[in-house]
Amino acid sequence: MRVALRRRDWRGIRGQVLRLAAGGILSWLGRLPVGNTGGAHVPPARPKPPPAELAHLCR
Repeated sequence: MRVALRRRDWRGIRGQVLRLAAGGILSWLGRLPVGNTGGAHVPPARPKPPPAELAHLCR
């Protein structure tokens, strides 16, 4: 959200507000995939595995 605000990226701000409003509930229900970065330009249902060199930290 901070990055979008600094860039005055209105699409990014809108996307973050929507994700903040619904993200907690959907995550609790198990509807959001692991590894999704939460960026406004990334669909919420798209899994995004971490890079191989960081995967061991996520386990």
